[in-house]
Amino acid sequence: MRGFGLAGLPGLRNVAIRSPSNCRRPFASAASDTASNHARFFPTTEQARQFRDDGFLIVNNLIPLSLVQALRERLPLLFQSKFETGHYPDEQHWREGLSLPDVTREICNAWKSDRLVASVVLSKHIARAAAALAGWPGARIAQDDVWMKPPGGGKAIG
Repeated sequence: MRGFGLAGLPGLRNVAIRSPSNCRRPFASAASDTASNHARFFPTTEQARQFRDDGFLIVNNLIPLSLVQALRERLPLLFQSKFETGHYPDEQHWREGLSLPDVTREICNAWKSDRLVASVVLSKHIARAAAALAGWPGARIAQDDVWMKPPGGGKAIG
């Protein structure tokens, strides 16, 4: 993946932010929040240094627990092709009733299909934090990618 990525850690309460080592240009900020309860994280100088040195930064409670719980309920619906906005995501790699039940699932650009997902993916607060960590004047979304493993871990991809 090129650019800046967010990856959920156990319980989706912590977020690892990866370094954009192969990104060559800054992005203009175009993200805005549709949910008003996002945490207002802005990295300290020490956190920015740690990010540059380590290539990632773990941020506890970046997404409020209430929003995490709502996402836990909403994300499985996307894999059942229940799209709150009526718009399909760009890619959907797993469909209930058609795909094997024990394989890893993926959806690209789920923000198009669900306003709650969009409120996180397009969060201006997360974009500002990402831009600050990367040393950019702003950030914008290129693509979101939702991965979900079934209970028991799922089969290997590939």
